[in-house]
Amino acid sequence: QMSGQHAPATTPALSPEDARKKFSLPPGFEIRLFASEPEVVNPVAMTWDERGRLWVVELYEYPLGAPKGTKPRDRIIILEDTDGDGRADKCSVFATNLHIPLSFEFGDGGLYVSEQPHLTFLKDTDGDNKADVRKVVFTGFGNQVQRLNVQQLLNSFAWGLDNRIHGATGGNGSVITSPARPELKPLELRGRDFS
Repeated sequence: QMSGQHAPATTPALSPEDARKKFSLPPGFEIRLFASEPEVVNPVAMTWDERGRLWVVELYEYPLGAPKGTKPRDRIIILEDTDGDGRADKCSVFATNLHIPLSFEFGDGGLYVSEQPHLTFLKDTDGDNKADVRKVVFTGFGNQVQRLNVQQLLNSFAWGLDNRIHGATGGNGSVITSPARPELKPLELRGRDFS
């Protein structure tokens, strides 16, 4: 049980519109609501694409991951404003059954996703907003969720100035290999950033 300053709030949650009104903004700024529950649930990572769509990772299995023997429910959705009113009115499920996808980054016409213990590439090849390519690029990233803080898993993807995706791993034992290139020597990444 959590107590003290970590105890859950005792007041009811505000509606999205009431929460928006509570923000204090500098002069000249405004805040608008693009999406809220039930369109998006448990968001942990998000970014906009070149078409103005919001891509969101939803973690249903946080913080321990799916129970052993069950499929994970974590997923990536695409929220769109199709009528130009500034609110998301269309939701597409891009990928499902992901295992604690803490980070993603666009690249090579698809997404590179942290999907413990893998770095996975997802791509929609037929334009239906659903990933129909799912390929493990690297594997072996630490995956000991029950013994570690989830935030120490594969995370924090960002494009670097060197045109490479950079990321981080935590204190887990991470010995990385490439299923597509088994001849490559395994690489130890415990607690290091990488590209």
